[in-house]
Amino acid sequence: MKAAKKILRGLIIFHTSTWGIIFGIFVPCVIMLGELDISPHYIMKVWVVMAILGYIIPCFLVMIDCAKIAAAFSVVGTGMVLYIHSVMTGMNNPGEDGGTGASFMYLPQIFMIVLTVLYIFVVYSMKERRADKHNAPAPSILEKN
Repeated sequence: MKAAKKILRGLIIFHTSTWGIIFGIFVPCVIMLGELDISPHYIMKVWVVMAILGYIIPCFLVMIDCAKIAAAFSVVGTGMVLYIHSVMTGMNNPGEDGGTGASFMYLPQIFMIVLTVLYIFVVYSMKERRADKHNAPAPSILEKN
């Protein structure tokens, strides 16, 4: 279980560094500095806040073993991603499906939630094993083998 915990931590950190920082903070900042129609729109700032709440904070919480709070932040981040997706879809093509480039931007956040929930499962199963081992009766020297 310790190996699973380390692997999940590594995946969460890798996922946060790629999707959270690059596509969650860097891309919206580049878009805001550009000359696009969407550049001055408020949704770009919401996108950066979503990256901080949905990726970066849960990553740090997982590092300090606050897995339940990390899962709550991941769920909040997913709600924000779905809101951003609906605003971006409605802005570019009202009434049509697709064509925005943001059509599947919520999938990495859902993957982050799955990783965090798996991490919670591994951490608490390890704690139960430790509690069972701690509460086990001591071996008696009077018993025959």
